[in-house]
Amino acid sequence: GSTTARESSAGLSLGLHKATTVERALRNFTASEPVKGDDSFWCAACAAKVEGTRRLRLGDTPHVLVLQLKRFRYDCARGASKLCHAVQYEEELDLAAV
Repeated sequence: GSTTARESSAGLSLGLHKATTVERALRNFTASEPVKGDDSFWCAACAAKVEGTRRLRLGDTPHVLVLQLKRFRYDCARGASKLCHAVQYEEELDLAAV
């Protein structure tokens, strides 16, 4: 089965450590990810935790969308570091393709 939760927002916070374009950062943001172990979903019908996938999708989007580009990342071994690579972007984004 699947579940759906809706949440409205006029802004997104995008990580840039695996992206050199805003479009790629959006694709990474909306990519499916496995949910296992302690993060597994609770299935009421089976009365147990079950593995699955989680994916964020963009539904109705505002005419103006605020994108926060996260240029810092934290690594337990090295601490905080700034990402210095260039990030390409278009003046308009086709969010239907994401």
